[in-house]
Amino acid sequence: MAYNDWGKRNEAMKAYREAIRLKSDYPEAFNNLGAAQAEAGKYTEAIESFRQAIDLKPELTIAHYNLGIVSLLAKNRVAALEQYKLLTTLAPRAAEKLYAGIYQGKLLSVAPIR
Repeated sequence: MAYNDWGKRNEAMKAYREAIRLKSDYPEAFNNLGAAQAEAGKYTEAIESFRQAIDLKPELTIAHYNLGIVSLLAKNRVAALEQYKLLTTLAPRAAEKLYAGIYQGKLLSVAPIR
């Protein structure tokens, strides 16, 4: 979905929710919904969407990364560290990026699956 590219978050969220309604076991749609929610500042909702993506597909590294970032944005450093620890084995490069956000204060952003 290209909605996020255009900044049309409400349309993106609606489209991802419809995709999930049609296929409730679609982890990538949950991740993308979470990314749109995070961009809209809806961190609690985004965290839930990323967790649903991870529940459906535990190896979906982008959802772990995004959950770590949104946890930081929601001021939950402990939760961000949990995702960092998981990423060190799942995706070391993503873990390095998240580490930079946690420990070096580098600005990070969530990422939809394209």
